Amino acid sequence: DTLQIGGEIDFRQQKLGAQDLYQYPCDAHSRERLGGLVEWLSEGAISEAPLALAGRELVCQQHAAGVVWFRFTELCEAPLAYGDYLQLVRRYPNIIVSEVPRLAASHEDAARRFAWLVEVVYDAKQRLIISAEVALDELFATGLSSRGVAADFDKIRSRLEAMKSTETLFSLG
Repeated sequence: DTLQIGGEIDFRQQKLGAQDLYQYPCDAHSRERLGGLVEWLSEGAISEAPLALAGRELVCQQHAAGVVWFRFTELCEAPLAYGDYLQLVRRYPNIIVSEVPRLAASHEDAARRFAWLVEVVYDAKQRLIISAEVALDELFATGLSSRGVAADFDKIRSRLEAMKSTETLFSLG
């Protein structure tokens, strides 16, 4: 027996557009869109319980097989290491980070962690979905450094640009 479910569009085959991968500004509309993306990308029941990672619990907005959603403060202001981001990427092919502020000197450590996250996701060719307060070209303040050392935030910006413009390379489909 053949059972026809739904309409003519197979949403699993659709790619996300640049406007989905980097959203700004952070507002009620972007939060609603992120919630819809979690539902669309999830491969199982969605949970709001803390996430177990390396023997610790991480607060997150939502997670399910295939996708996890963190606020910037939960993921980049927490005392996480490069290896923690590697574990997340191995476990979740879709990582959502919301409420990313304009990264200035007051966010030095968080900016470094955010850069690690971008590098790890980029190298794994996974999907990073961001909701930020400002446009991508304004994300990193001029003169931002990491522990007094000039970090290559231009490279991170370039990688974010590449990930949102080459969705076919950074996706499950």
